[in-house]
Amino acid sequence: MSFKNEIRLEIKNKFLSISQHEINEKTLLIQQLLNKQELFQKAKKIGLFMPIEFEPKLVISKDKKVYIPFIKNEILGYGNISKGISVGTYGILEPKSKKEVNIFELDIILVPLVGFNEKLYRLGRGKGFYDKTFVNIKSETKRPVLWGVGFEMQKTNLNFQEKHDAKLDKIFTETKIYE
Repeated sequence: MSFKNEIRLEIKNKFLSISQHEINEKTLLIQQLLNKQELFQKAKKIGLFMPIEFEPKLVISKDKKVYIPFIKNEILGYGNISKGISVGTYGILEPKSKKEVNIFELDIILVPLVGFNEKLYRLGRGKGFYDKTFVNIKSETKRPVLWGVGFEMQKTNLNFQEKHDAKLDKIFTETKIYE
């Protein structure tokens, strides 16, 4: 088993001892931290993930346009949810309309994670879609900010990051904002 897969398994096992009620309470705390951010308040277009398993289920106010990812050519495109959502690749909800928004039009992209470290690297599910998508935008000056969203119990002190991993701008948990 690879080093990253060992970390994924260790974190996934932590979730076996936490109730859905606790996840909901922690998600509410994350939501409150996000809502207090000036950039979040001002943002008009937000990239949002559709949660699976133990990921936080965030709510975005109706005054913002929400775009969710879909897989295209091994990277992510973001489409508006105004035309609805449907089950897509890997059983994850995707926008029904695959009309893609230019990723540079998004103000913030909220990113799920399996794990993370204090150096602002996220550990994903292992397919690399987010990393492949973000590697090309990190060097741009006018770009969306990349905010990871997860729970404090997903933090590891290990340096698992590799050259191809994209660093986030901030990571939000129920107790802290890492920046």
